[in-house]
Formats: sequence, C-alpha cells, structure tokens
Amino acid sequence: MRSRSRRLPLLAFLACFLFGLALPAGAAEVDSSDIVIITEDDVFDGDLYVAANRVLVRGTIDGDLFAVAAQDVRIEGLVTGSVTALAAEVVVTGSIGQSLRATSPSLEISGLIGEDVVVASGSLSILDGAVVEGDVVVWGWSATSTGLIEGDLEGTIRQLTIGGTVGGVGVTVRRIEAREGLVVNGDLTYRSDSEIVGLDPAGVDGAVVQQSPVSPNIRIRALGLATRIVVAILLSAVALLVASAWPERTERAVTGLASSPLRYIPRGLAVVLSPLLIVGIGVAVLALAPVSAALPLVAALIPVLFATLGIVLVLGFIAGIPAVAWLGSRIKRNSTIAGAVGIGSLVVAALWLVPLIGWVVALVVLVTGLGGWISTLEREPAAEVPVGEVTTP
Repeated sequence: MRSRSRRLPLLAFLACFLFGLALPAGAAEVDSSDIVIITEDDVFDGDLYVAANRVLVRGTIDGDLFAVAAQDVRIEGLVTGSVTALAAEVVVTGSIGQSLRATSPSLEISGLIGEDVVVASGSLSILDGAVVEGDVVVWGWSATSTGLIEGDLEGTIRQLTIGGTVGGVGVTVRRIEAREGLVVNGDLTYRSDSEIVGLDPAGVDGAVVQQSPVSPNIRIRALGLATRIVVAILLSAVALLVASAWPERTERAVTGLASSPLRYIPRGLAVVLSPLLIVGIGVAVLALAPVSAALPLVAALIPVLFATLGIVLVLGFIAGIPAVAWLGSRIKRNSTIAGAVGIGSLVVAALWLVPLIGWVVALVVLVTGLGGWISTLEREPAAEVPVGEVTTP
C-alpha cells in the first residue's frame, strides 16, 4: 500500500462535498425540472448544476456535474470533470474523467472513474468491469468491490466483500470477506474483531495485518467524565432554581406522580419516544412508498423531527425535577421542596457517573419526571402538602 496518512472517511467526504459546492459557477448552467436528460447526441460545454426528480446523462458533459435528485442520478455517457451527487440512487455505467463524490443509500459503479471515489452510502457496489484509477474512500453500511481499484480502498464499513484487484486495503469493519481471485498489490490492513474470511494469502503482495478496533483513549474518557460532572452540576442547579421559583407547582407534580405513577409515567415515556416515532414513520414511508413520492414526504418530516427533538431536549433540563424531589423526600422525610430536590439531585448525579447504569438512571428520571409534570396539567391546585408527607400507593 502506498504510504499515506489515513483519512477519516466521513470527514473526507464532507470536506470534498462542501468544497465542490463552494466552487464558483463560472460558465455553469443551473437546471431544475422533473427529469433532466443529456441525450446521446448532446454535448454540454461547462459545469452543470441540477436539481430534479431524475438526472440521466447519456451524452457528454464537458465539465463538472453537481446533481441533487429525489430518485436517481445515472451516468451512462461521459462527464469529463467531477461528479458530485446527492440522490436516492447513483449509478455509473459510463465514464467520469475526474472524481466521484456522492451521498446515496445505493451507489453502483460499473464504468470508469478517472480519479478518486469518496462516498457515504448505505450500499456501495463496484462491479466486474469497473475501473477506479484513484482511491476509494467509503463510509457506509456495506460495500462490495469486484472491479479494479488502482489506488487504495479505505474507510469505515460494517460489512465488506472484496474481490478483483486493488492497490491496497486499509479499513475498519465489522466483517470482511475475500472473494476468490482477489489480488492486492500492497498491504491488506483491517481493524476488526473478526478475522477475514476466504483470503488466499498468495493474492496479497504485501502484509496482511489484523488490528483491534480502536478504543477510546484515557483523554477521551476523562473528557467524558468531566462533561458528565459539569452536566450533573448544571442540572442540579437548574432543578433547585425551578423548585425555589415554583414550589407549589413542583409539589403538585410530586404529589401527582406519587399518587398515580402507572397513569402518568407511560405518558412521560410517550413524550421521550416521540422523536423515534417520527423516525419510524419516515422509515415506513421509505419502505412502502415509491422513491419519487417517499423522499418529499420524508423531507417534510425532517423539520417536525428536529422541532420535536428540540422540545424534548429543552424539557430534559427540567423534566427530572419531580422524580428527584420524590426520591429526596423518601430519603429525608418532612424536608422542604428545595431540600428534597437537592438531596435527590445528589443521589441521581452520583448514580449517573456510573458507566452504563448512569444512562438507565437518567432515562428513568427523565420519563418519571415528565409524567409528574404532565399530572399538573390535569390536577387542580390543592392545599399545600409537605413533600415529606407524600405517600405512595
């Protein structure tokens, strides 16, 4: 393998994609319609920027192509420059003179790429007869390569099947399988817990090196612990501030939670899971509807998802107050609402610092506390009840 620094595939892709979009238009032409077709007899001179349902290039583009398509981008002819594509499907059966940079759930190459391929894809296929004269950098779920890659194959992939000929391999994978007849002209280096399947060492000119997946180093762990401590202090301070500013409402939330936990906790869970519900709807739409109709619907759901996620995150700062107040009142009875919140916050903060268990505790507190706040929307204000005297059914 050629000696060159390892590149983080996702960052490399984003850098290349943003760089491509930032290029000056110059003599470029912009087109926006349902279907954009460069027919077999067409020769387009200059860069082409396209937003359409489908983009079909069967002729020649003497320049770069920047395409965003709801359905697919197909390069069946010749693009003398680079191609930057964002689409549900990208298929290259023709030739690209320079680089291919793409984001797509499905990307298939059976033609010629004159330079590098940098992609983020759910499924990448470099088929028999395909030629990539540079490197292939991929970040995605699965990849299959049985063509010719004159440079290196690099990236982070969950499952990789590799055959044909490649200059060198340096990947991080969950599972890697070698096809019969694989030829590697350099080193084959992979990070994985599983050993490569089906490899004939005679087909590798360099070394075959298996490395363990990189684990977080001590600095990252220390930073994570420090972040948890800061967040715990911040949330505790917010909880004390809210409890001191609105003691009666906080007590009502604790009382409602303690009196009907099976009624209100599921409602809190529903609020927490609402972003996942929206994601599930989007996945179902993509699976059941045609691509041309599904992508606009999913695009419409994205703002709703971010708005819902934002609301849940904001609620997260105050959601757990009734839960920690109830816990504090169980530890020290007859305490004031501020005292109960302070004691409960200290206990929850200590538990949150414990690996794995901490996230379970945080989720339970979040769901339970939201249920307590929801109870105040249904319950009429009652006479003040000392928190320490709240009894559980």
